[in-house]
Amino acid sequence: MNAKRHARKPRKKRQWQPEHWLMLWEIIWNRLPWTIWAFAVLLLAVACLIHALAVGNSPSSAMSEWFSITRWFLPR
Repeated sequence: MNAKRHARKPRKKRQWQPEHWLMLWEIIWNRLPWTIWAFAVLLLAVACLIHALAVGNSPSSAMSEWFSITRWFLPR
């Protein structure tokens, strides 16, 4: 029995290919609308909170104002 033990070869590092840019862009493009909507909703919530605090309402009434504003965008 003369079986030789082979040393493990180091893993070959993957090389960056030009097609990867397209894959990366597709991922970003698919998630972009959700990111924009999330940012817009967050901005609207902060604006409502600032407005409610400036008027002198408490944050709990700011939430009720937030729901009244979101009602504008819902179908009747």
